[in-house]
Amino acid sequence: MLPSKASDTLSRGSSRSALGLLFPAVIVLSIVTIYPTFYGLWLSLEKLPMGNFSHPSFVALDNYATLFARVEFWDSLRVTLIFVTTSTLGALLLGGVLALFLNQSFFGRGLYMALLLLPVVSTPVVSGLMWKYMLNPDTGVVNYLIRLTGLQGPLWLAKSSSALVAICLVEIWQWAPFIALLLLAGLQTIPSELYDAARVDGANRIRVLWHVVLPQLASVILSAGLLRLIDSFKSFDTIYVMTAGGPGRATQVFNILTYYTGFRYFEFGRAAALSIVCLVVLTVFAQLLLRGSMWRSENRGSLAKG
Repeated sequence: MLPSKASDTLSRGSSRSALGLLFPAVIVLSIVTIYPTFYGLWLSLEKLPMGNFSHPSFVALDNYATLFARVEFWDSLRVTLIFVTTSTLGALLLGGVLALFLNQSFFGRGLYMALLLLPVVSTPVVSGLMWKYMLNPDTGVVNYLIRLTGLQGPLWLAKSSSALVAICLVEIWQWAPFIALLLLAGLQTIPSELYDAARVDGANRIRVLWHVVLPQLASVILSAGLLRLIDSFKSFDTIYVMTAGGPGRATQVFNILTYYTGFRYFEFGRAAALSIVCLVVLTVFAQLLLRGSMWRSENRGSLAKG
């Protein structure tokens, strides 16, 4: 057995080696993440005159004040919150149903799992173009199938009332399989003894799902929800290809508004301010989700002790 001094020396040496291995990754992370974030924050406090971008003027919080005074900003915030909430909850719900289905043993299960990956591996631009043609009111296959039932299909992407619904459904279609794979991996880690004990106690399928499956999958569901929440806030390609934020401002999420502000109106300071606001809203959403999960865990623990 090594003396304590030798053990401490080895421990310090191992720590230095670990830090040395992590240092290149920290440098790369700082370059591609931390520096752009702080640069965007600084840019949001400046105004860049058209044609003279090399001489910005410091305007403090004027860009934020201008944004908050615009109706367009609040419309975009409302659309973003509806889109993120609907697509995240919808993907979790549909992904959960698919995971429960694939957790059973049946013929062709491997083929179903392979087909399930097709929406995930499709690029957002390709998915957006495909659904744009499928939702065409005259030549699209969706309205054709609806007409076979004797009903008249809606103008999916041409009306404000249905355009937001359409992009939410496309987002759910593309990312629910990814959630399903995550939840399926979690389902396969649940011991079979828990199911057997629940059946012995006389629990039906709904009670097994509520009292056995969901508590065991709580951490997986939280992780999947956070991933989907973050990714929903970054959605741009599919929405831009399908509607470009229209009709009107019906599908103009933060990313679409930021793109137009920066690259159509060349207001780079206000575009940076929009990005910072989006980051703040995302952080608040993530914190609420995490705190809600922690509060539920603490209450379950206190009830179990009681």
